[in-house]
Amino acid sequence: MTDPLQEFGWKKSSYERPSDMWVCGQACEGTPCAFGPTAKGQCQHRQACVPKSNGPEFFCQRPLHLSGKCSEGPLENGACPNEFPQCKPRHSLLYFRRIVVGLSAALSLAMCLLLWSGESTEAISPGPLTSHHASSDVTCQSCHTAATGDWTSKVLTHSTPLNDSALCMKCHTELGENPFHSHGIAVEAWETISSAASSKPGSTPFLLQVSTSLTDHDSHKQHACSECHQEHHGAKHDMVSMTNNQCQSCHQQQFASFEHGHPEFDRTPPQGSIRFDHAAHFKRYFLDDANRLMPDALAPTDCQACHVASDDRSNMLTRGFEQMCSACHERDIKDRDYPGIAFFQLPAPAGDEIGEWPTAQQSTGIEIPGFMRLLLDAPSGDSNQSEPDAWEIKELLHDIVRHGQPAIDEKLGNNLKAFGQIEPSIIPALMHAQQVWFPSLHDEVAKRREGIAVDNSVVDVPKANSTAPQEEIGGGWYVRHDDLSVRYRPIGHADPIARHWLEQTLKLRGKVDSVPDADSIFAVSEVLSNPTGSGSELTPVPVASGRCLSCHAVTRDPVTSELSIVWSPAPQRAGQRSLTRFSHAPHVHETSNTVCQTCHLLKDSAPPLHRNSPELLTNILKGNAEPSSVTCGIHDVSMNSCVKCHSSESKLDNCQQCHRYHAR
Repeated sequence: MTDPLQEFGWKKSSYERPSDMWVCGQACEGTPCAFGPTAKGQCQHRQACVPKSNGPEFFCQRPLHLSGKCSEGPLENGACPNEFPQCKPRHSLLYFRRIVVGLSAALSLAMCLLLWSGESTEAISPGPLTSHHASSDVTCQSCHTAATGDWTSKVLTHSTPLNDSALCMKCHTELGENPFHSHGIAVEAWETISSAASSKPGSTPFLLQVSTSLTDHDSHKQHACSECHQEHHGAKHDMVSMTNNQCQSCHQQQFASFEHGHPEFDRTPPQGSIRFDHAAHFKRYFLDDANRLMPDALAPTDCQACHVASDDRSNMLTRGFEQMCSACHERDIKDRDYPGIAFFQLPAPAGDEIGEWPTAQQSTGIEIPGFMRLLLDAPSGDSNQSEPDAWEIKELLHDIVRHGQPAIDEKLGNNLKAFGQIEPSIIPALMHAQQVWFPSLHDEVAKRREGIAVDNSVVDVPKANSTAPQEEIGGGWYVRHDDLSVRYRPIGHADPIARHWLEQTLKLRGKVDSVPDADSIFAVSEVLSNPTGSGSELTPVPVASGRCLSCHAVTRDPVTSELSIVWSPAPQRAGQRSLTRFSHAPHVHETSNTVCQTCHLLKDSAPPLHRNSPELLTNILKGNAEPSSVTCGIHDVSMNSCVKCHSSESKLDNCQQCHRYHAR
């Protein structure tokens, strides 16, 4: 027969109270008191028994399992002389059973809810989204990589911050190619920025020193969006607001506040502005030279002649060329009295059996135009290379007239064909020249290619007009018969061919040595950028085509080191990336010279207008020169004009008022 697990006789076992939440602390030693803890788990600290009276006499009632009756017996007043030591009650087995059962039930319920909830993720959302992100098409999967799996991955998988940040870029495409690098700037550019920042003195406040020591300053490290932008804090939460100390925690040069330690502003105007010297114009050209330069116009007297506020008054925009510059510079740019730029020119004939050849009324010289030399595949600059013969020129003209633009592309090849894709096209002018100079050209070329000799003959061309170019074709092209040339004269400001050729020339940066015909390209570019002449022997005076680089400077981007020509004023150029922003609206309540010169002061001296040499672009591309700085004739904006209002007292000295984190 199986022995019972517990003795239940009243002499051998006390009542265990299985429904209580607490048991005596002495129970683990097998000697629990007879009374047990209170319902709140407090020890009652009582005597070993409650003696029983039988008249005037008391008898010990200590149970047998606690050693039975004591030898001393009760005191005269009936009290038990033996006390149990005070203990620390502990939870009973029932208590732990209830905890286990409750947790099991809750876990089972949670599992059932997850299984029955389908794809819903509201149950595990940490909080409501901001109003910008709280739209019907934004789900957990839109921002969290861990939410793209089943329900177990949503609960157990932790999202990687950079992986989640990549999802942000699906909407925030305006952050450029390096959105996770510091300020969105390429790592290579940080060497220049870091060296410039470290060279400026400054004292670092104590709190910033502490935060700096805890911050990783590795410029190669990528930063997740969540480092600065915290979501799930409600619809009205400001995700972009940062304190000044937060902004400076990673900076090399740190300072106490805008008015105490902020470095002086960089140069004004910013790199890439139009070359315009305000001091020279206002103090010389608009005064002493006004009648000579603009006899039929009034000289500007205030800033509003050239600058106008944007619709929201945040920016001061620059008016167009017609409103600002044409009164003085229009007649020089159009340059109607001079022959323009030769793109195609016949040399003096040489040799027998050359067929038809026109007679020039003026000496044509021996210099072949750069564009024509590119088409003839003759390496320029080679003194040992003979000039092209008559049939090379005639066959070139025949192919272009017969096949058009594809013939030019084929002659130039893939690397240089962009130089031939000029608009307006030169082809109509070449077709007209062929009809006048070589009326039987196609028959002659066919005979020569069949090996049949072609006799020499002279073609008469129309007489030259002494005051105007002959045979204008349109679009700036015309055929000049007196020197047997096809020329281009710029049609006005923003001439498309001058701009196209100069931009294509800039793309040769780093490739000059590998381009066999680079000197021919530079020959045309120097004519287009030459402020002293067109390159023709017949043109000893300035022409329109040579004035581009006098105002439109060649600049080097400080971040990418790429070269470019500034065709429009800096505030209007697209794609400019900056960490600084400024709005004129709260600063300018009226537009007058007095208001403008509060911050923008003209320099005292007005140096002579800078002129670039014709070879400037060539020397820059060959590495023999650097782009010259732009002089605007205005002093740099000083911080003294800003700290009067932007101080700690006015609460207008937050970094984000003037700076953005992401370069745009």
